Amino acid sequence: MYEARLQPSPGLDELMRFAREHGVKTLLISGGFTYFTERMRARFGYTYTRAN
Repeated sequence: MYEARLQPSPGLDELMRFAREHGVKTLLISGGFTYFTERMRARFGYTYTRAN
């Protein structure tokens, strides 16, 4: 279900890698569920996530 529902924007991998390498903190905010945001955090390395 996760893979079918979430398609990250092209270039997100590179952006998140750049942010991590330069110490930039990142936040993913979603009106959806924590089920999705936590998986995005694990996959892309967001510093923080917030969801309904």
